[in-house]
Amino acid sequence: MYTNCTLQTGTESAVHLLPCSIEHDGPARVSDFFHVRQIETNSTVSLEATLRGRLLRGKQMNLPKGVHGVVLQQSTPPRSRVLEHSNYASEKSTFNSLVYWNHDEVPSNGDYLPQAFKTFKLARAVHAPIPVAPETDM
Repeated sequence: MYTNCTLQTGTESAVHLLPCSIEHDGPARVSDFFHVRQIETNSTVSLEATLRGRLLRGKQMNLPKGVHGVVLQQSTPPRSRVLEHSNYASEKSTFNSLVYWNHDEVPSNGDYLPQAFKTFKLARAVHAPIPVAPETDM
């Protein structure tokens, strides 16, 4: 797959990671049926919505520093790439945060996504240069 991605920051998308699989590829009137509510309890703000009558509870998470989210859209490749790539995607928009949803349960730091985001911190630590102390003559 060839991807044409320039990371233009002009168009921001609202990204939701749902705990389900939707077998549809095309336009949908999401804003007509998916309504997010903010619920405030004990000085914390959580999100609630329903999908096909099932309660979803969500949490908005910012992407880690240095990580950029990109929404890709399958498209027709430019003429110069038609024969090279049968599957081509181009950048539609970017995002700096996303909302992940659980069925019925309040999101917590022990969920898979907050745990997965910790790998970015680990990767930075592993790949960061190690400072070398200057040698001293004895």
